[in-house]
Parts: sequence; structure tokens; C-alpha cells
Amino acid sequence: MMSSHSVRRSTAEYGCLVLVTFAVLQSALVVMHEFTHSTVAWLLGYMPNPWGIRWGNPLTLRGWDEGGAYASLFASGHGRGAAIVGVSPLVLYAAIVTLGLCGIRRGIPRGKWGVHWFF
Repeated sequence: MMSSHSVRRSTAEYGCLVLVTFAVLQSALVVMHEFTHSTVAWLLGYMPNPWGIRWGNPLTLRGWDEGGAYASLFASGHGRGAAIVGVSPLVLYAAIVTLGLCGIRRGIPRGKWGVHWFF
């Protein structure tokens, strides 16, 4: 049986790991979000390349932009394409969450560490 001090230390270490993991994943999610917009815009022919995003600060998560010109797309009659570009990250997130839930239902992550890395 673990001592009270050992349990507190283990809990604090895991809590710090969760906070660091959350911060890293938030930054990765913002990059993925913007690249999803720009990649879909590129695939539909609305951007010359998918690397045209405006890079922001990965710590504060401010200043990011996919570089899409929605106003000009709507003005030129490409409203449906602009909507597809705009909603594309939400579709990707829904697919990721659905796959994750399917994995959880199948019991893929095992234990605290398995769930942590699966997340």
C-alpha cells in the first residue's frame, strides 16, 4: 500500500503532466484547425497552397488565421465553397471524436496511462 505522501506526489506529478499535455494539445489543435481550413481551400482551388496560414503565438494561441478570403468567395458566387472551407475543421473534429468513442467502446485504452495517451 502506498503512503499518503507517495499518493499526493503521484497525483501532483500526474496533474502536472495533464496540464502540460493539455497545453501542447491545445496548440496542436489550433495549428490543425487552421491547416484544415487552408488545405480544404487549396483542394477546392481557392488558395495557391495550403501553407498560406498566418502563424500566431503557440503559447497565447492568438494571431492565427487560415488566410482564406471568405468575403471575396461570397462576392464571387462561391458561397457553397466558402461554407465548406469554413465548416471543414468541425467535420474533422466530429470524425476524430467519433473514432475515439468507437475506440473507447472497444476498450482500446487500458488504465489511466492508456486513456491519457489515447486522449
